[in-house]
Amino acid sequence: MGRVFVVNKYTKDPCIHYGLFGVPDTARAANQIHLVHPGEKLFLYVHGVKHLYGVYRAAGRPFREIEPNRGPWIGRSTDQKHGWYPFRIEVEPVHAYREPLSLGDIEKLDVELSEDVIRARSSVVYLREESTAKIELALDKKNESSVPLSACAEKYPSKSTPTLDVESAKGSNEEKLTFTVQSEIQKLETGMEALQAFYPIRAVTGRNVWIDILAQDSGKNYVVVELKDEELQESIWNQVFHYSWILRSRLGPGAKVRAIVVCRDAEPKLAQAYNEIRRQLREPDFLKVYKYFSEQNEFGFKELYEP
Repeated sequence: MGRVFVVNKYTKDPCIHYGLFGVPDTARAANQIHLVHPGEKLFLYVHGVKHLYGVYRAAGRPFREIEPNRGPWIGRSTDQKHGWYPFRIEVEPVHAYREPLSLGDIEKLDVELSEDVIRARSSVVYLREESTAKIELALDKKNESSVPLSACAEKYPSKSTPTLDVESAKGSNEEKLTFTVQSEIQKLETGMEALQAFYPIRAVTGRNVWIDILAQDSGKNYVVVELKDEELQESIWNQVFHYSWILRSRLGPGAKVRAIVVCRDAEPKLAQAYNEIRRQLREPDFLKVYKYFSEQNEFGFKELYEP
């Protein structure tokens, strides 16, 4: 699989020169960069000019810069507004293609990156393996006769923290809960992997909505994980089944999509409804509801049950 980092035209050149990709000081952005693994293939999409550059590889784990105001993305009030992009990752070139792909080129490939996704303002976008391969091949064909770009010419002197520390980042309690859940997602199910936080999809109303965590289980089924930092409401069933339907439609025939809900609490009638829905499903494990708990520095999950 791969990832696309979405940046603006002013931050692109330092990203390529230093081999350093960064995202804003928000819990959402931290959630998204947090899931990048060493060795993953990465691309750089420049919104505004609508160009995608690649191919790079994550050279390590994401980190938080202790002194982001030192650079390299400084000089504009917008940079300061975004905290000088403190959540960062070092990258190295796989193929430093000089000629980028346009958004039009990308949309012809039928991959997860589109105008809708860019408008959803994700900082890092997850790509399936087949989509990553399509983009890499398209870049290769477009650059058959071009000279490679001079990339990662200088290492930036980073000062990193041992953790991403999202508590001080801008964002809601639910967005910070998302970070904790994706960090502890193996406690939901062994073998489950978080792929992207706040994964954008287009609802039937035409507006962009976000799956809190797009995950994949040990059987390679995709999982819609929805979080509620409050008592569960009856509307949750419409939400998770709608999102599951949209995701299955995007993935194509034969795709299996499960749904997991994580909440703070739920009143008895919701627990009863959950148990009845599970009895009616042909594959009961395709819906799970858990309450999360945090006790004595331990974070975990308990499945909702009928009282």
